[in-house]
Formats: sequence, C-alpha cells, structure tokens
Amino acid sequence: MHTPTIFDQTDRSGANPIPLGSHLVYFNGTSPDGVPSRNDIVAEYDNRMTAILQRSLSDKQAIHFMPTYVSDEAEYIKGVSSYILRISGTLINGQKAITSLARILFPTLKSLSKFGFEDIHAFPLQGYHTKKKAYIRVSTWNHFDQYNALKAVREVGIHTASDDLTPKYYYRKVAREERLPLSSWAVLSDYSYTLSDNAYLFRVSRHSSLGLGKFPTPQSDESNVFMICMTVHWKDDPNPLKQICLVDVETALDPRWTTIVCGSQTNLLKAFALCWKLLAPDIQIGFNDSQYDWRFIVEKAKKLGILEWMYNQMSLKPSSLEKITKWQYQYNAIKVNDTPFHSKHLNIPGCVAIDV
Repeated sequence: MHTPTIFDQTDRSGANPIPLGSHLVYFNGTSPDGVPSRNDIVAEYDNRMTAILQRSLSDKQAIHFMPTYVSDEAEYIKGVSSYILRISGTLINGQKAITSLARILFPTLKSLSKFGFEDIHAFPLQGYHTKKKAYIRVSTWNHFDQYNALKAVREVGIHTASDDLTPKYYYRKVAREERLPLSSWAVLSDYSYTLSDNAYLFRVSRHSSLGLGKFPTPQSDESNVFMICMTVHWKDDPNPLKQICLVDVETALDPRWTTIVCGSQTNLLKAFALCWKLLAPDIQIGFNDSQYDWRFIVEKAKKLGILEWMYNQMSLKPSSLEKITKWQYQYNAIKVNDTPFHSKHLNIPGCVAIDV
C-alpha cells in the first residue's frame, strides 16, 4: 500500500506563480481538471488487451471478467416482477464492466409459501465445532422477507448457523449460491453488451483550531477536511498509476503528484466525489478508514448539505438523502479477535471498501 506524501499546508496564495508544467491545477467547482478517467488510464497503460477484448466482443467470443461487487434488486420488466443480479468488476484491459443476470422470475406466491423450509446439518456460526448440528434452513424470496425472518428468529433467541456451502469463499449469500469466483477470473459467454462512459486508496487529513488534546469532530465548525490524497493502482500492484492530492489552499508541489487546489472544504469534498466518479474504482483501500475517515467525510458532508449530491456523483444508482443515511451508510461489528472491530463506511455500488 502506498503511503501518501505529507504536504506543507502553508498558505502560499501570495507567493510567486507556480512554474508552467508543474502538476498543480485549480478546481473550478464543476470538474477536477487534470484527473484522468478510468478509460484514460486504460488507454495510457494498454498492452494490446483492448484490441483483444474488442475482437472477442465483436465475434461474440467468451471474455474474461473479474467480479468484485455483487448487488441484487427487483425490477418490473413488462409488468412482471423480475430478480436482477448485478456483478461489477474488471475486464482484461482494466475497463470496468457491470454484468446483469436478468430473466430470473420471482416464484408465484399464490401457489408457493412465502418461506421455504428444509432440514439440514451445518456448523454453528460462532465458536469451533468438529461436528455439524441439525438446523432448519429458511428460504425467502427477497431481502425484506429475509430481514423479517432473521428478526423473528433473534427475538426468540434461536441460534443461527453459517449456511455456506462453498467454504473457499465467504461473501454475500447470493454470491455463494451463484458460485461467483469473486476476485478471480470468470468467463462470460452468451451475453449482450452496451458501451458506456482498479484499486483506489485515499487518505484524509483534518485540521482543528480547538487546540491540543481535543479530537476533531465533523459536527464542529472548527474541524475541517483540508487534504485528501489518493493513489490509483491495478489490483495487486503496489506501484501507483496515478497520485492525486486535493487541498483547500495552495501548497508546496511534489512533481510525482497531481495537486488540485479547491479553495474551500466544500469544494474539496465535491472534488473528491467527482474524482471517484472519474476513476470508478473496484476496490477502495485505506488504513482505519471505517473507524474515522469515512465517518468524518460522511458526517461533514451531511452537515454542509452536500452528502446527497456527493453520493449521486459517486454511485451508479442515484438515491435520496434519507435512503443514503438509512441504507448506504453501513455499520458493522466484525469479530477479528476478542475485541469486536466496528466498521462504518459509505456503501458505493460497484466498489468494495477494505480496511487495512
């Protein structure tokens, strides 16, 4: 993982102009000039993979695809409720693709029970066990019914178990059931496609005038985001393709970085969202981001009244502020040792957030 450079935060607005050719640009509030799109990066580092991919697409040949993110929802197609499974990932040349598995009809509930039941044997979810125990598998047709079933089970104190039939992978239930090899290559065939317009690290720096010993909080007007640094990588490659630093005031230049002067905290957060939109990352990795950085960004953006705008720039699927804060601002308790690790981040469809 690349550690971003720590920039000098001295205000240099009255200093001499930056020499022509330096990697410094000014954010105009609408588009972060100097930040390439994902397709620009693919074209710059192309190794004839795009030509191979285009030939395969034109000849309707099987193509390789690396799934990284899975989402599912119900849509009405010609008046019929259909289940859509969407898988985001990378093609062989690095371009991002979204694969939709459609024509999965919901069962007709007139003739079938709302819940399915089956006797199975499985290992308990918690603790170490050498033998499987008897359980009842409950199947539902959608996430709403699944939530209600889990709520009812937990209210009466019934123990649940891991129903993972593929122990090599431990991802979302829908990915396991469909045998999707997440983060490894799969082959797509018998497909149709439409064209439309990498790992992604970011680091947030905050400033507070509250004084020493007082921790910056997003609710305080004295605590501000003054820098966000990002490095862009291909998966498993530690060498960055691009390095971008967003700052609120003009700063000392580093020729290895593209420095974008935003002029204010609001513009800095907007530029961050637009950079995300351009780069379209598959994976976002950061150190302790879910413990602090994501929370600070989301809460500060919400306080400034720009959270909904930011999310709708970053996400492939627009949403309202109420739905974003209720469903996309996710909080999870993860058991990694004796002390639970609490993760909280903004869930952006098409991108997996990883804490290191």
